[in-house]
Amino acid sequence: MASNQQTYDEQVRVLQERFPRASTKHLTRLLQKHAGDIDQVRARLVQRNFRSNKWDSLEERFGTTVTSLQQEIPSAQSLKRIRLLRLMESFSGDVDAVRKVLQKVEERDHEVNADRRASRRERREELKSKYATELAELTQAGINVNRPCTLRQLEKSQGDVNKVIEKMSHRREKKEKRAELNTKYASQIAQLEADGIEIKNKRCLAHLLEKADGQVDVAKQLITEWKEKKG
Repeated sequence: MASNQQTYDEQVRVLQERFPRASTKHLTRLLQKHAGDIDQVRARLVQRNFRSNKWDSLEERFGTTVTSLQQEIPSAQSLKRIRLLRLMESFSGDVDAVRKVLQKVEERDHEVNADRRASRRERREELKSKYATELAELTQAGINVNRPCTLRQLEKSQGDVNKVIEKMSHRREKKEKRAELNTKYASQIAQLEADGIEIKNKRCLAHLLEKADGQVDVAKQLITEWKEKKG
């Protein structure tokens, strides 16, 4: 084991000469993941740097315009920022062309969502009638039966009230755990936000900080990797 660690340490030093911004912990983790194959790790880091540089380049060219579009058109807010940047690039920065595309997306989504809402309402009424007895039992157990997820859980569990109570308890425990992590890493989360780290799902920040043992620099690396995977 000591020999393996010594090998990893030597490989980390070699990699840090090429990628000085990568943390020792991150490089060691990559080497372990790829069974010490330094060429695979190097190739992955090169690819990541290329994506990062591409992102930075697009941000520099179209960042301000994309931000304006996100504020102007509601549908743009639901799209990943990198997708909007690539859209701007594909239309050579033609704002009007991109605006038309986004407006079409918004119109389509509005029609689809209207149909879905009507369908969901009908489905909820069917389930309420089907599981009237089970809903009464859950109410007595202190479960909020007005939440749509309660009906979904009943349907998945084929009306098994005990299973639903168990799942709801597990969900509550997870919620409490997230709240605990948010409190534990409140200062680190504030630091990441102050450093300009943008992430829509705030719950992920606490989870990534837990994975990074509370180290902000390591968390930044994990966030970068996570964003790259999401594209």
